[in-house]
Amino acid sequence: MEKKIIAGIIVVLVVIVAACGAYILLTDDSKADNDTYYFFIQMETGYDSEGLPYESNVMQEGFWIKASGDNANDALQNLCKNKDWKVAVTDMGGDSTGVYMSSLFGIDGITTPEGVYQYWATYVWDEEMKSFAYSSLTLDQIVSSDNPQYISLVYKQYTAGTDLPPTATPDDIPKDVL
Repeated sequence: MEKKIIAGIIVVLVVIVAACGAYILLTDDSKADNDTYYFFIQMETGYDSEGLPYESNVMQEGFWIKASGDNANDALQNLCKNKDWKVAVTDMGGDSTGVYMSSLFGIDGITTPEGVYQYWATYVWDEEMKSFAYSSLTLDQIVSSDNPQYISLVYKQYTAGTDLPPTATPDDIPKDVL
């Protein structure tokens, strides 16, 4: 009987040690990817520069900034935390999975009194087309491989059939950002 109790205690201890080890390995962010992402951020229409990182004209022209993380969402979150920028991401909801950026610098997607929808659009660089293309992926689904990933976040008005991607290219990234 005593041998069964000792064997039972050993089994319980082994299970506890294994569970603790698994928890430590699965929650250790130092083992996470730290891939490079370049964000081109732009606001197509003019805004008061209060609360924005740059003056209104720079925001309209757009600017490049470098970040790192496991995926584009993680990189954006890290960037905003380091720069002390306000950012909000929202679950897609419904049958969709993933997250999208619903607010940056405290500027949310809105519908104007005229019924025009203004929102943050996400574009990814298409190497074959040599231009940005509207992303069908959510931010957490955009992952970098061995090469950096180029993403554009543009605050714009939605008008059916007139969605043009930004004209910026990775060649435009200033050397101090690389």
